Amino acid sequence: MAKRWTGKAQFYVLYSREAHPKAKGLGPLSQAGEMLMKKDQNGDNQVTFEEFGGPSEWFAPFDINNDGIVNSHELLAATKISQFADVSIPETYEERLALARRYREECPGVIPVLVDGLDNATSKAYGRRPNSAFIVDADGKLTHKLEWANERDVERALVDLVGGEAPPMPEIKETDWSPVREAMQRATAANKRLLVEFTSPGCGACKAMEAEILSKHEIKEAMAAYEVTKLGVELDPAWALFESLELTATPAFVIIEPGPKAGAHIQGFAEADAFAAFLGGS
Repeated sequence: MAKRWTGKAQFYVLYSREAHPKAKGLGPLSQAGEMLMKKDQNGDNQVTFEEFGGPSEWFAPFDINNDGIVNSHELLAATKISQFADVSIPETYEERLALARRYREECPGVIPVLVDGLDNATSKAYGRRPNSAFIVDADGKLTHKLEWANERDVERALVDLVGGEAPPMPEIKETDWSPVREAMQRATAANKRLLVEFTSPGCGACKAMEAEILSKHEIKEAMAAYEVTKLGVELDPAWALFESLELTATPAFVIIEPGPKAGAHIQGFAEADAFAAFLGGS
């Protein structure tokens, strides 16, 4: 994407505090893969769907073949967290610079890396949200704040600012609309648009959004203009729709227009002003 926008936009990565230093609960994460393999009850180094037991508490997408064998699972990727076993919270700026250089060596790329100070002042000024993205115009004005740095969302925001051709909206298969069919019928009967909320088990951002934002009187009033339905992505039909809509984070809110077709969406924890603007959009 950075190459596509050469001459129109400059991309930067802000390297700030470490997300997973070894001093912060590395053990439980690094053991997640081993915990999964303990479900292999007959010792054949394969976990069947019956042995796995299906998703329950975890936000746990997995691939399963026709023989009922779990081929891959999100928890298996968590074993890669062990790469941070030798990474401590830097005590000097030189140590942070060394970690930033290591990041660039292990993740080659052409996007310049800006290194935050030890006080993380820049990260804090922008809200200290993980995986967020911000677009600043040529005059230094912040024009777009994206709570989640999804590639297509970033690109659509750039098109909104400087023009060009936006990436097409995703095409949803007829079968993938099944989890919201009844809600769409209710929306049509009430002459409202449909607002779909995607959540996942154990999602801290979902709980924070519920407690801090959705509970506000002005947000409740704005949401009253919609037929609202909530879907848990731990269920396969909801997960299929979530993927078809090209979403990457929970909570996610999507406006479904008549047709049906996907309208505006917002994902990740959103501040009240940003969420109100999303709800009030045409």
